[in-house]
Amino acid sequence: MRISALAVVLLSLVVVSEARADGFLSLDSVHLNARGHVVLDGDGRDDLGHPVGVDAEIQLDLVSDLDLYGTVGFLYGLSGNVDNWHIPFLAGAVYNFKQGSKSPFVGAAFGAVISNVESLDTEANAALEIAGGYEMSTVRVKAGLMFLDIGEAAETATLFASVGFNLR
Repeated sequence: MRISALAVVLLSLVVVSEARADGFLSLDSVHLNARGHVVLDGDGRDDLGHPVGVDAEIQLDLVSDLDLYGTVGFLYGLSGNVDNWHIPFLAGAVYNFKQGSKSPFVGAAFGAVISNVESLDTEANAALEIAGGYEMSTVRVKAGLMFLDIGEAAETATLFASVGFNLR
């Protein structure tokens, strides 16, 4: 299952890198990010460990400095008490505070996370991500708060950091 999830992420990158749009909603950037999470709840941290993984993100120009974005990824829980993985599918908006080729940004996304714990229970849950960061011409750093399951927000809240590259 881990290999198929990674294949989904890589296939998404290929499809996204070939995408073309004209004018409104034109392709702004394609990012490949490595990310790490820290679960805030002590009991959740014992079970989930520290999820790490990759994600692919596409941004489309909406208006001026506001972009729409979508992301898909794969996270694996390192050093937890149980074997677990998560596949987030999120869509949202990001606002760029343009400063030439450098740009601080803030954004939020909502979507679903498919999670599997101990290879017994696979479920899809509503997820939310709130983040900010700084983008240079090809490198981007991002940090924020992600809820892997909004229904159990206190137990699944994570702080995350990522570093990525703009492939476009």
